[in-house]
Amino acid sequence: MLSANSTQELEATQPIRIGVVEFLNAAPLIDGLCKLESLQIVPAVPSSLIDLLESRQVDIAMCSSIDYQRSKDDLIMLPCGIVGSTGHSMTVRLFSSCAIDNIRTVACDTHSHTSVVLMQILLKRIHGLDVEVTALNIADASATWCSGSKPPYDAMMLIGDKVVNNAPPKEIFPIELDLGQAWHEYTKTSFCFAIWLAHADIDLARLQMAAAVLDRQRRLNFHRIEQVLVPRCQSTCWSVQSALEYTTQMLDYAFTDEHRRGLNLFFDEAYTLGFTDQRRPLVEL
Repeated sequence: MLSANSTQELEATQPIRIGVVEFLNAAPLIDGLCKLESLQIVPAVPSSLIDLLESRQVDIAMCSSIDYQRSKDDLIMLPCGIVGSTGHSMTVRLFSSCAIDNIRTVACDTHSHTSVVLMQILLKRIHGLDVEVTALNIADASATWCSGSKPPYDAMMLIGDKVVNNAPPKEIFPIELDLGQAWHEYTKTSFCFAIWLAHADIDLARLQMAAAVLDRQRRLNFHRIEQVLVPRCQSTCWSVQSALEYTTQMLDYAFTDEHRRGLNLFFDEAYTLGFTDQRRPLVEL
């Protein structure tokens, strides 16, 4: 836990800029951070956060985990919170119009770099598929569904709140695959979709204090999780009960040895299959 002296010392410096996502699944990690004078919160979609970090527009960011390997910068992971799963993820999902073995083209929600790579690893390792990946325009896709037209791809992958409030009709995409569950069945390990990353050259003491603040806020938020979720449910299609089940029973937020093992295996698979150009060791704060 962060001491009172450490809090005062952190607040006496320039605010640390924290890049975050505003999906409901991030709420247990970030709720309340905007009230801290020691931090400046910068919201963005997951795929943009690594760009903000690399351009030094933020000091710490909740990045897609694969960005640790893809970045050319010297990064360090802060093991004070993740967005992960050990089984069903619920909101990282492949929707297919045909049997999985027959998929040739997948339109992907590009807001998560990690989920696109995870999908390709699973289709390759489990089904022997090398699929063609294209970017999904969700507005165009919705218009296609409403018109009853057949989309120009076999399957689509969605992440985040869109899986709940803008999923495709089952009449067009009758087959679904939860990628978190598929990973767990394939590897028997947990999965990390998003992790806190920072530049390794940030002052160590300052980084440690920021990590302690993030860790403390995550722990606090789970003691008042319903208060955290209710305002977000009111502005989305989530019911409070579904949001509670999602964040407390499906997702993981603490980084454990099992998540570390799964993350390293994911990095190994991504490198072996050519989805990253390097396999750097995982360096933690």
